[in-house]
Amino acid sequence: GIVAMVMVGAGEKAFSAGGDIRQLYNSMQAEGDEHLNYADAFFHGEYSKNYRVHRFGKPLIAWGHGFVMGGGLGLFIGASHRVGTETLKLAWPEIRIGLFPDVAGSYYLSCLPFPLGHWMALTGSQMNAVDCKQAGLVNYCLPNAELGGLIEQLRDQPWQENKAMNNQYVRELLTRLEQQSEASFPESNLAHNQALIEPLFASMLQQHFISLADNKSALVDIAAKINAVESDNAWFNQGRKNFNEGCPATAHLIMRQLQLGKDMTLKEVVQWELILALQSVRHTDFLEGIRSMAVSYPH
Repeated sequence: GIVAMVMVGAGEKAFSAGGDIRQLYNSMQAEGDEHLNYADAFFHGEYSKNYRVHRFGKPLIAWGHGFVMGGGLGLFIGASHRVGTETLKLAWPEIRIGLFPDVAGSYYLSCLPFPLGHWMALTGSQMNAVDCKQAGLVNYCLPNAELGGLIEQLRDQPWQENKAMNNQYVRELLTRLEQQSEASFPESNLAHNQALIEPLFASMLQQHFISLADNKSALVDIAAKINAVESDNAWFNQGRKNFNEGCPATAHLIMRQLQLGKDMTLKEVVQWELILALQSVRHTDFLEGIRSMAVSYPH
């Protein structure tokens, strides 16, 4: 009997699934029968649920307010109608913790206009709503204050049993609300830095990177170029810092993800990334990444 769904984050700061990073850490450190039990179950459950979101079929509106990353991004990206608000900060920041851009990152990042997918994955840069709309990661930009009115108007739609028609109703409603909105949104960080970003990856346009050695040479070239840039732009410099301080193994894996992901179906990507996730919890880089970023110890 459901004709459409709206997904919003709990609280005011984020759209996040809230995977318990400490519980993952403890599961990876546990011994005996408890070793990796939670971690394996967590990733199996996450990937299964994310794929069901992608396959939902009925209008599914995801309200991207605040931080949209990790498990939250996995749910958000699968929605048929993605809305970014004035506080949206969307990112695949896994290079900072030794994981990899997961929850179908291989699929979506490889579909972005080159070299945006590589930039986002290798730097974990946070994209605002205007950036995301330009890249096709969100479909609409609406102020958070519009959420209540949107839900009221959704209740008044002439819903039918035809899913395609219901999706059209939602598209028309969201388009109308976006056109009527007078809210101001942050300027595009991407537009301001496009001229700096594109030359970093220029050598990749001239070669077909296939082997691990090819990917290594590309990363060496990118590193040299990104550190040669003189810029006082805070967004660019944060991305550069994330890249320089990020996990090298993750950087190499990203190159492979964007290589293979563009030729995979979404289902194939989800199956492959689940294997990568299960291997990641068995690798010390992810364990150390969680410890350094999220687990604090008393001095």
